[in-house]
Amino acid sequence: MRAPILALVLLFLPSVAQADVSRARAAFEEGIALSRKGDWEGAVARYQASLELKRAPITLYSLGVAQRELGRSVEALHSFRAFLAEPASAADGDITPFHAAAQDAIDEMAHEVARIALTVHPRAATVRIDGELCLMGREPCFVEPGRHRVVVAAPGYRDVEREVSVKPGETRAMTLHLEEEGLPLVPIGLVAGGALAFGGGLALSIVGMSQPGTDAGLAESVAGQVLLGSGLAVGAVGSVLWALAPRPEAGDVALLPGTTTSPLGFTLAF
Repeated sequence: MRAPILALVLLFLPSVAQADVSRARAAFEEGIALSRKGDWEGAVARYQASLELKRAPITLYSLGVAQRELGRSVEALHSFRAFLAEPASAADGDITPFHAAAQDAIDEMAHEVARIALTVHPRAATVRIDGELCLMGREPCFVEPGRHRVVVAAPGYRDVEREVSVKPGETRAMTLHLEEEGLPLVPIGLVAGGALAFGGGLALSIVGMSQPGTDAGLAESVAGQVLLGSGLAVGAVGSVLWALAPRPEAGDVALLPGTTTSPLGFTLAF
């Protein structure tokens, strides 16, 4: 596979750009030379340097080839998908011969990589897999097979951490609900105080009713009624404040592949 691909890529060297593109072209040519020598690590570095100067479909494709040779299936998958999604200009020439090869590579690597499909609550949560931030979207996140550390965090909530093992070609679905770090103290205090006052008022009312026709019984009944009313009022205020306390909005979120930094992928900005 290597020789035909490299030979075909060489035909497109003139299309890598112009103007400030001279440096991008030079880095790209260096990447091709290193690929010919089997120095795939060096080739990846030069292709990435070229992409930082000028985004070109053929560079994305060549980067995917080098990453796949290194066994970095997830990174190669993102590069090939980015290549297919990248609009070609007239300067790029006819790159259609590469489309079939890129799609074939994607189809093959679908059985090599694994996926983590994560649904989290609340919507404001951020997700990191092996320390790398994952933005959220509609697709699962592509990862290399093996064990991965998933951490979900949101302001006002306790972090959730899980260890996940995935096999080649496997999709692991997870739903994680974050718990609030603490409850609002003032509303809780009002509700608790209201409950205590209500309980004390109820007790005094019962004692007062057990002594009908006496001054002591009347006093205790009146005091009990006052405490009952006060407890209900205070508890109602606390309940309203608790209900109105701000909380992050909850919702279902899924991870989006291709929007993270290495090792789950990286932005190939040009």
